Amino acid sequence: MQVIPTQFCFLVDGSTYVPADEEAAARNGFIMYELSATGEHVYTVHQGGLDKAELLAILAEMGMK
Repeated sequence: MQVIPTQFCFLVDGSTYVPADEEAAARNGFIMYELSATGEHVYTVHQGGLDKAELLAILAEMGMK
């Protein structure tokens, strides 16, 4: 972790969350971590604060109703 707060994003089934628009997500504080040996996506984090609307949008994209 580099920043507090840092949110680790996982789907309900335990798989890692991958934002639909990875470039926009990267501009907004998301970092996608991959294994260097295989390039496999391991997990996604968001660094910094989120307001209520941002958090709800992320949760909706992740499938929360």
